[in-house]
Amino acid sequence: MAQTDLLALTRRVLTFEMTIAEWIGLGLMVLAPYGVIGLIWAFTHLHDLEGAHGVGWVLLFVRAVIAWPVLLGENLCVA
Repeated sequence: MAQTDLLALTRRVLTFEMTIAEWIGLGLMVLAPYGVIGLIWAFTHLHDLEGAHGVGWVLLFVRAVIAWPVLLGENLCVA
């Protein structure tokens, strides 16, 4: 019986329709906290950008904003 309920729930979720505006809103709600945390991470780890200038600095900063989970793991797993 539980499998039938799960199948019905899955069908109900997969047949749910969303407009493009709703998809954009969902994307912003999901990505906004990720971006804010990435900015906080990048601004608190500016020492990692020492020695970089110009475009290289900008690219390293953007990398820090985008890849902060990987960089967090790197900082935690240093032997």
